[in-house]
Amino acid sequence: MFRYNPDPLVGAAISRLRFFTASGPNYLRQNQRLRDIDDENDSPDITVQAFELCKISEAFDCAIFGNITASWLKAAGWTDNMNLPPGELWRTLVANRTSQGTEPDPWYPRAFLSAVREKGMEYGINTHQLIHEKDNAAYFEVFRRVQEVVWNRRLIRTSDIQGYGKLLGLAPEESRKGDLICIVRGCSVPIVLRSLGNTTEDHELIGECYVDGMMDGQAMKLCMDPVGFRIV
Repeated sequence: MFRYNPDPLVGAAISRLRFFTASGPNYLRQNQRLRDIDDENDSPDITVQAFELCKISEAFDCAIFGNITASWLKAAGWTDNMNLPPGELWRTLVANRTSQGTEPDPWYPRAFLSAVREKGMEYGINTHQLIHEKDNAAYFEVFRRVQEVVWNRRLIRTSDIQGYGKLLGLAPEESRKGDLICIVRGCSVPIVLRSLGNTTEDHELIGECYVDGMMDGQAMKLCMDPVGFRIV
């Protein structure tokens, strides 16, 4: 069956499986208000409690058909096919999870290295070819997962996050430089918001995103106070 979209980072609704806990593991247990809905005016707007983690400082090509372009490899600093890929790169390409939601095996980076050595780094990584034309179980596991994660998403680099630097990540195709990456109280993954400019509160929801090193509650250690973001 042909794929049109990536798998949701929040996990499939029918399975109730959460891969990540970006806003921390305890928010849903603390009896705190997560959102406000304007019922009186029958408005579709929703106000969520969130804080701005960072902005998108760079947005790279979209992963068409789940393939990895050479520009992605270069953006992550992987230019020598004698070396394993940078940890932030291979973790991002699989969202640091297997298809079952577990931590990737230690041999995952070697599968990426083997793939780029076949044709050369200047050609990127053709995931479809590796899955369907190679009789290799490791390739099938790793690059099937890559397709689930990167399909029609953009590689991004964040602005500087205090204590963490500029992190690599994945964002929706519609994302662009300057968009906000926010941690929403009670949401398992970060989201991309775009300021509408008419007020400081009004924002457009672009979609969910992956930020390497910020998917398991690390952002909560920054001790930022959440404020209201109105999504219209």
